[in-house]
Formats: sequence, structure tokens, C-alpha cells
Amino acid sequence: MAREIVRIGMGLARVVDVTPEQVEYLDAVGQQRSIDLGQCAMNWVQWTRQHWTSSGAPYETVSEWNSHCVGQRDSSAKPPWLEFRNERRTRFEFSSGHEVLALLARPLRKAGWNTFDLS
Repeated sequence: MAREIVRIGMGLARVVDVTPEQVEYLDAVGQQRSIDLGQCAMNWVQWTRQHWTSSGAPYETVSEWNSHCVGQRDSSAKPPWLEFRNERRTRFEFSSGHEVLALLARPLRKAGWNTFDLS
């Protein structure tokens, strides 16, 4: 399946709400969509088990952090983005790194989730 790209600020695309269960957003044509954060976390854990080797951190610490990780972000990329580990691999693109943090990364953290920072 191809990656879904949501360009925040283009057309009607915007983040509507971030809750402990999901991210609600509008795509470019105004269709309301959502991302199941619990499913993203399960997919992240499965992916990291298959692709990453030990970082030297205690397994319990890495395992706890991974169980709350829902994707990855790069706020220094052009354009800056945050991508979820959902089935559609939804990637939100922003006009600035500040927007990545303000509109999605911080609200996710407040809701109990984190993202792996590639910047």
C-alpha cells in the first residue's frame, strides 16, 4: 500500500484532535479521517523487533518506550514531517519544524504517546 501524505495547510488538510485513542484530521479535500494510535504502537513494536538491534539501553527501558511509540518524525527535513506506523503509513508534512512539534508531536506526548526523532 502506498504511503498517505497529508500536507497540513494545503487545501482543507488539518489536524482536528489528538486523544489517547486516536488522531482525527481532515485530508486535503475535507474528508474526516482518523488514525488508531494503539494499532500504531503495536506496529511500531513489531517493526523494531524485526529491524533494530540492541542500542545498549536496558531491554525494559527500550521496551517500555517502544510500547508508547506511534511513529517517527524529522522536523529538520524539507518539508518537516511526522509519520505514523499505521497501515496507510500516514505522513503529515508541515511548513516548519515548529508546526510538527506544536500541532502533532506535543499533543501526542500529552496524550501519552511518543515518536522517534530522526532530526
